[in-house]
Amino acid sequence: MYQALFSEYLGCPQHRTIILGLGTLLQCITIKCPSAVIWINSSDAKDKHIASPGSPLDILPFPPSSLPISGGPTLQNHQIRGALRHIENQIKVRSRAVELRWSSDKCQDSDTGHTISKELQTLEYLDKHNFEKCDSNNSLDSLYHKIFPGASQREGSEVPFGEEPVILLLCSWAVCPQRSGEHRAFVVTHLLERRMIELEDEQTFDQDQLESKSGTIMNQFLENQAPPVFQRILQDFLDNQAPVADENSSPEEKRAFSSLILLFSQLIQNEVFSLDAYMCLLISRGNLINSIPLGIPSDQGLDGQGRPRGKEVKDEVDDGKEDSSDRSDDYDIFDKPPPAPAPPQDMGAQENQSYSFQQKFIMETLQNQKYESNSDVYDDDQDSQESEDQEKKSEEDSRSPSPQVLKLNRHLLYSKHFPLPQGKSPPMKQTSVCYYFTDMAKKTDSLEKRLKVDSGQDVAIAKLKLLPYFDQHLLTTAAAKHILERVQTCTRSGWETLPSLEQIICLLDLLEDALNIHGMLEFIVKLLDHINVLDSEVLKDKAPENYTTNVCLSIVGVLRRYQACLLGSKDQTATIFELLCGVVKHVNNVTNCTSAERCILAYLYDLYMSCSFLKVKFSDMFSSVASKVKEQQTTNIQPSESNLKWNENYMQEYIANPKSRHFNLSTLGKQLSENSVNRYSFVCNALIAICNTGSMERIRDLSILCAELTASCNGLISEWLGVLRALCCSSNHGCGFTDLLCEVDKVDVSDTSTHDKIAMFTAILIARHCFSLDDVVEHVAMASLIAATPSFSGDYNFIAVLPGAVEMDTDAEPGARLMCHLLLRLFCSSLVGGTVSSQPDEQKWISILSSCDRHLLEAAHRGISVDPLVGVLKALLLIGRSDRNETYQ
Repeated sequence: MYQALFSEYLGCPQHRTIILGLGTLLQCITIKCPSAVIWINSSDAKDKHIASPGSPLDILPFPPSSLPISGGPTLQNHQIRGALRHIENQIKVRSRAVELRWSSDKCQDSDTGHTISKELQTLEYLDKHNFEKCDSNNSLDSLYHKIFPGASQREGSEVPFGEEPVILLLCSWAVCPQRSGEHRAFVVTHLLERRMIELEDEQTFDQDQLESKSGTIMNQFLENQAPPVFQRILQDFLDNQAPVADENSSPEEKRAFSSLILLFSQLIQNEVFSLDAYMCLLISRGNLINSIPLGIPSDQGLDGQGRPRGKEVKDEVDDGKEDSSDRSDDYDIFDKPPPAPAPPQDMGAQENQSYSFQQKFIMETLQNQKYESNSDVYDDDQDSQESEDQEKKSEEDSRSPSPQVLKLNRHLLYSKHFPLPQGKSPPMKQTSVCYYFTDMAKKTDSLEKRLKVDSGQDVAIAKLKLLPYFDQHLLTTAAAKHILERVQTCTRSGWETLPSLEQIICLLDLLEDALNIHGMLEFIVKLLDHINVLDSEVLKDKAPENYTTNVCLSIVGVLRRYQACLLGSKDQTATIFELLCGVVKHVNNVTNCTSAERCILAYLYDLYMSCSFLKVKFSDMFSSVASKVKEQQTTNIQPSESNLKWNENYMQEYIANPKSRHFNLSTLGKQLSENSVNRYSFVCNALIAICNTGSMERIRDLSILCAELTASCNGLISEWLGVLRALCCSSNHGCGFTDLLCEVDKVDVSDTSTHDKIAMFTAILIARHCFSLDDVVEHVAMASLIAATPSFSGDYNFIAVLPGAVEMDTDAEPGARLMCHLLLRLFCSSLVGGTVSSQPDEQKWISILSSCDRHLLEAAHRGISVDPLVGVLKALLLIGRSDRNETYQ
């Protein structure tokens, strides 16, 4: 019905851009922020000005999925419409819940209403908390007291009444794809661990009577055998609410499952959740095998404390939400695992050791059955499958799951991925578990060999991603131990055993991909401790040049990415801060140092300003340095408009071989600082080399060389901004650098093959703190886009409100196209919600940047100002309204 109407408007040059632009805006809001279009009944709201009645979609006579999409009927557009329909179903369900007045004032008087209010209040506390900072009003301690304001009445070791829904909400918040950030697992673990300790301290036992009856030994036995306080609740969460994923999982479900593994990895590591007790429960219920064990009815099992459970245990997936089935996309980590090796021949010699029940069960299983194929993760219970299909018939219109799809056995899946706690058990006790899931020795040796061959790093990472997270934790932990041993050995035998910078970066990438965040932070602390020894006089002349600072630069990139995780531990944060200060303690002038040292100082300043406890502890040591870094960061930089005598041969030997270590950066920086002609010539020669080379690796090396020289010569900052503005405002010859623009064979702005090269160069300079993203947006993007923006009358003529507005230039299109490409690369290539863009071109460009540069660039996004960014968005909107907008797509 609407196709004819849309066809008429899309055929009109005046209305086509309006329909496509506004339709795309509505579709983006629907997918990225469905909460904005949920139905609201403001009559129940206490403040009439907070919300408007109904939903914004009420004004639209058709759903967003029916709106036209530019590009025609392509596969990508088909996927977008499918995603829109899926989100629209969620909006209907959530709007229906509001319509039923589940949160009305009348509901607040009931127990259910109090529970809902508590959950909503907890969620508001979590969403408003800034986990990137830590002060007296914004810390995990203050968050804990808001969520658990006081002790409640309870009996024995049971959880206080009303706290179980809050704990389940915390777990859901930590794994749901509607929120992002690995820090959620650390936050929830910290909150539950602290609450668990308080509940255990509140237990009142008659110690005298207990000791008189059973003695101290029995007391210790009971203490060791008692499961954690929240064990039952967490097991119920795994039964009913935890996400699962298989080979048909969507990207959101992949992220949710990865977040679940990270959450329970932290819970297990901090002994909030007992993996051994969980395995005992699964074995007693028969969740790890295809048939129900004899003696246990199919509708019964045991709860977390060994008591019989009713039929609610039957088909934990059926009683759960819809997220255990109906998946849509591929999930590469659930490929068929390799066959398990045979049990060790000397297993009988270890019988007298103290194995856990979980490990004994696995040892017995190895003797009775072989490792099964992928079909093990499915439950063949046809009765439960039929009931599941019946419950979901009402949703078949939107999802239409195949009735032949087997149900995923979530607990077998979890048991294959949950990692063992690090450092909690002797290595010999974990032997059976290691050999049950993977040939640890063989794979560890293979991984270490890959670390020695730079060309095989991508292959090693790709193979590691195919393994369960259990195996990935084992392998990355072993590799980290191996690297630390080599670093420690070099302090005694020389730098020959020192691992290369590429090997350490590869290991950090492996730890990150394995979600071994806890192990990665511990590895960083130990590595920094060893690095401070490497800077001693013994190895100062033997170690590779700038080795320690370059290693620390990679570490800073990781810490930037996971700062919210780090701030969960004040002791660990203080230790890392102190160790990094030791690395740059020799820097006397923050404007004349290496690029790595500048990045380290900038991170130390940001961390120092974000944590009040660091200001108290390290004020005497770092306050003066912080003031110098602040002064350097807040200096107002104006783009240069140089048009000096160009020396085409200046520094060509360094540009030809940017990775050479036979030149002194400090000396070169001094030459550049003293002579503006040298700066102009170097900038022109560097940009020509970058635009004319065909190797992205060489572009990266040249960009790093430019960043190193900029760290030694602050005068280059304005030159870089000036040359970028000259390129993006190519029609404005008043911007300088005419030597670059007058001859097409030097730098051709209209040649789109140079756009990615300039984008990579700009991204690395921003990541290395040569200039800020604010500087690019304010001084380069604004001038370029406004020059290409056509003038409009009426409501669209708001160009005058943009600062720095200039007269329209019809020849500014090539530069504006370059600027649009720079904005696309700088802003849209970051990790969003833990995943990169799904576009192949975007993924290819992202892979060019190193992980360190990506992390540093993402950190730059968090510090950008709003005003210049809004101005750029306005200019882009006007460009989209122009008759020439097709050329910008």
